[in-house]
Amino acid sequence: MTRAEFLRLGAGLAAGSILGARLGPPCAVCAETNCFMSLAEAEGQNQTGSAPRQASEPSQQEPAVNQPEPGKANQPADPWPTMTLRPYQLLCVLCTLGEDPTGAKAGRLKPIIDQISRNPNTAVTLRCNLREVFGFQTSGPDEDTPEGSDFNKKRDLDVLYRLQMPPGVTLPARILVNHLLDAIRTVRDICGADGAGSEAWKGCPKADKGYYEKGRAIQLSLCERACGMAYPRACVKEKASGKGTVVLIPPRSVEELARAKKESLAAMYRAKKTGIPVKPHILLCAVCQYGGGVRPPCPDDLYTLDSQASYPCDNLPELVELVLKDPEARIRLTEGTPWEVCGPCPGRDAAAGGCIHVLGHGGLTNQLRDLRLLRILGLRFGDTLNGRELYRLIFQRIPSTLAVCRFPLGAQEDALSVWTDSCGRSEVNNPNYEKGRKELMQKLGMA
Repeated sequence: MTRAEFLRLGAGLAAGSILGARLGPPCAVCAETNCFMSLAEAEGQNQTGSAPRQASEPSQQEPAVNQPEPGKANQPADPWPTMTLRPYQLLCVLCTLGEDPTGAKAGRLKPIIDQISRNPNTAVTLRCNLREVFGFQTSGPDEDTPEGSDFNKKRDLDVLYRLQMPPGVTLPARILVNHLLDAIRTVRDICGADGAGSEAWKGCPKADKGYYEKGRAIQLSLCERACGMAYPRACVKEKASGKGTVVLIPPRSVEELARAKKESLAAMYRAKKTGIPVKPHILLCAVCQYGGGVRPPCPDDLYTLDSQASYPCDNLPELVELVLKDPEARIRLTEGTPWEVCGPCPGRDAAAGGCIHVLGHGGLTNQLRDLRLLRILGLRFGDTLNGRELYRLIFQRIPSTLAVCRFPLGAQEDALSVWTDSCGRSEVNNPNYEKGRKELMQKLGMA
């Protein structure tokens, strides 16, 4: 079950909910050290001695980050490289990986596959050889294959129709690949012959060989697509097999996630006097988790390959525990996905600085949720309050999740929209939020 399903339905979380993350080896961290620091241990190690900040005035500028994120200096200077493709070339990418899962060895598709797998945040523009209304974005015929101009125009439009996207659209590669995997299961009716045997529409000779369908199946099993540890674990096993399979949207490694859990928790506890940076809407997620019965500590085996542990991969349970034990702990409302709370989430992309769950576009709905919550509370990014006062304000003004979390869409819109996610579909208040709100109000002396 996904983290979103847990938050929506009130059921227990499956092992390591949240998105799966980057290809890597089995985790040796948990076996060698105690990965997870308790609040009591952190209290003994917290030597900052900083005086608590007073309730902040609205700030237009973010304060300095409390603790440098390990490895941050190694992030690419440009997290958003660009690339222009014909829509049909997306099909060719999966077809190539079905014919040879280790990737293209030469030709036009090799740099495309290499770039996407190296950086799934690459901004891809899909251009077609068209006139009329969309003539402004025309690609011309330079990338046409030997099957002819008309054939390539048609399959470009077929791809865009299935994806429900216009010519000229620009999106991160991770979103395009994920939507392609969902929207186009076979290319026989797009790239194949017309059935009449005409020379003009003879189609691509590889369309009936099953390469695309095989490539799609491989990527579905390994690409980062949904909440959970299934993808990083599957990638570890695939890498261990020695096949050299290319993964277009590689998850974070299991080992990296275990290390991030330990280091980000320590950073969170150190920041309690100056302000723990928190993405606003996840304060509601924390209440949902609490109402669903989630309590620290994190299971020691969560980041192992065969774990059956049920626990969220973020640091929200520990944040709630901290506020209950120290209501004066400071929380700073911030944009992005701060290391201190979101560090071990498989759906956190450090280069993009945000959430990449929900088929790559989860950060979009979450940004609007953040702003909705700030508007309701009358606060701004950069404001810092102690945990008890912040939750008092939340519980007074947000009795239901609907005003912040819901994104109602029609069935057709929902299928491929970048505004869709499981929590957003709910038409009733999250029962876990309702329960957690009552329990936390009582524990914090607000009932």
